[in-house]
This record gives sequence, structure tokens and C-alpha cells, in this order.
Amino acid sequence: RGAVAMSPSAVIPLSTGGYLISGIQLVRADKLYVFGLLEDGRLDESFGDEGMVTLLASELGADARFVDKDSTIDAQFFSSGWMVVSQLDAKIYLSHSFYTSSGVFKGVVYCLNPDGSRNTSFNGGHVFIESPVAGIALGGLAADRDGVLVGGTLFAPVGTMGDAFVTRYNQNGAIDTSFGNGGKVIIPNGEEGRMSFLSSTVLRADGAILVTGFSNKGEGLITVLNASGSFNLIFNKGRPLYDDFREGLNFAKCVAQPDGRIVVTGWTTDGYLMVSRYQLDGALDPAFGGKGWVLFPSRAEA
Repeated sequence: RGAVAMSPSAVIPLSTGGYLISGIQLVRADKLYVFGLLEDGRLDESFGDEGMVTLLASELGADARFVDKDSTIDAQFFSSGWMVVSQLDAKIYLSHSFYTSSGVFKGVVYCLNPDGSRNTSFNGGHVFIESPVAGIALGGLAADRDGVLVGGTLFAPVGTMGDAFVTRYNQNGAIDTSFGNGGKVIIPNGEEGRMSFLSSTVLRADGAILVTGFSNKGEGLITVLNASGSFNLIFNKGRPLYDDFREGLNFAKCVAQPDGRIVVTGWTTDGYLMVSRYQLDGALDPAFGGKGWVLFPSRAEA
């Protein structure tokens, strides 16, 4: 086979010692690839087709037109996506967003078996995520018990971001109606005129769901949900935290330390990389950088 020019999206180390790498084709971006590697870096020929799985945008139907950053072209994958592996059964989940011919953003979540074959028990292999009243852009993926958590953002018909949300799907690809409100949690914006964008969805060891993002008011967004989809009452008294310790905050990714504290990365609109750490109750941890956050280059702050 010929060489594949690829833009990588995600890499996951496996308990077997190998790796999974996902990415999209660079030239036309109408193919999503997943590679299985052995621990020594060789392709795992038992995975997919001699080490590679190819997912075609065209398989999603004539209504799918994918957006690639600055242009809208038929059957093009987004340049970013998410991939997770379930610790329960090693199923592989991947998610991407797309733009339909009706002008509405939608999302898709794929499910593969550990050997790279389609998991057809997951609604035939993939599910669409859509809203009847607004567009959707996906923003995070986490394998959760026997299902998968999907984060994202609702968009108004004019294309402006609105509410951030988290939804949960069972192993069969059906919405878990016991999660949140009928399968979905809407993260309240709280302040009039605020709109939010979700950029990360992470599962903590204790089962809590961490989500991060930002608002149109230059605030970083972080909130914690219980496994059931209810808001965690310990973190910020059960309310989403919109933080503005620095002007123009945008929270991107987060991880949980073994003790439960939350480390968030992001950036500021004046061009600095930001890292902050939060305690279990949502307060900034002053033991981190003296005030709970640092900028890079660090000399930018006295």
C-alpha cells in the first residue's frame, strides 16, 4: 500500500504494551485512520487490516459535509478528534464533528472492537449526535463503565455557541436515560448573555466527570459531575465555576491527580500558556505557583 500523509489526533498506550494512534488523511481529509502498534513500534498486523483501520466519511451518508477549519467541503473530517479505550472491555471509541447539507453541525461517535473491527452492537458501529433546534460541536470523550460519555456544545442557528452539555451512551449505542435529565446534562450558563464552549471531558478515578471549556466573557469553565449526571455538591457548591483570575481565559484540557485535585491547561487571549490547579471544593490551590496558577513564559508575571 502507498504511504499515508496523516495529521495525528490521539495516541493511547494499551495495557498490552502497545499503542493506538488515530488521525485523518491530510490531502483530502475524507478518511479517519486508526493504527495499532506493538510495544516496539511495529504495526500490529492482528489489528484491522494489517495494523490499520480506515473509516470513510462517505459511509455516513449523502447528508454529511465535513468542515475543515476554514472551508466547507463535501465529506471532510475535522482536523481534531478524540479517542478512548474502555478499561472494562477494551472497546475503542472515536468521535468527530461534521456539517450537514442542511447547514447544521452534528457529531458522530464510532465504536470498534479491540481487534479493530466495527462493533456492530453499538447501533451498527456508530451513532449520530444531533439536536433538533441547534447545531452541535463535540468537545471530549470518556469511556465510562459499560458506556461512553460525550461532551459538546450546542450552537444557535446563526452559528454562535450556546450551552455546553455532556451525554452518555450505553454499550448498545442507546442514550442512557438514567444519566442526568433523560441522558443529557446541560451545564447552566448562569449569567445573562453568557455562552459556553466545552473543550474536555475526563473521568476521574472516583467516577466523577470533569469538564472544562470557556465562555464568551473571557472566563475559563470547569465543573464536576457525579457518575449519575448530577452536579457534585463538593465542587463549587454544585455549580459550574466560571473563573476569571486572568483576563481572556480559555480552559482546554484537564487531568485529575490521584488525590482528586484538578490540573487544567489553557491559554489567555494575550498569548500565554496557562496551567492552574484546583482543590476538591473548586478553590485555586495556592500551593501551586503561589496563587493556584502559572503562565508561560513565567517571567510574564512578577
